[in-house]
Amino acid sequence: MSNHRVIAFPTTDLESAPDIQALDAANVDGLGREYRDSGLDVHLKDAQRRGEEIWVPIAGPGELETVQHYFSPKVRWVSRGEMLKNQ
Repeated sequence: MSNHRVIAFPTTDLESAPDIQALDAANVDGLGREYRDSGLDVHLKDAQRRGEEIWVPIAGPGELETVQHYFSPKVRWVSRGEMLKNQ
């Protein structure tokens, strides 16, 4: 089952591009292995700044704990309500 979701992590860097911040925050090699092993696809290049957070879309299976393993800042799921509110 493939899910389309969004994770978010806090940022204080309002100057750097969101995709650069997402690349810096992620273990890219680990995410590549996870993609090959489980199909979890994290779209770092599609990251967007929303207020004081960086939002990163993901697709595929995976619990938050799995995703958190590959990010240095604390991540959270973005709710559907938040996504609709920010469109």
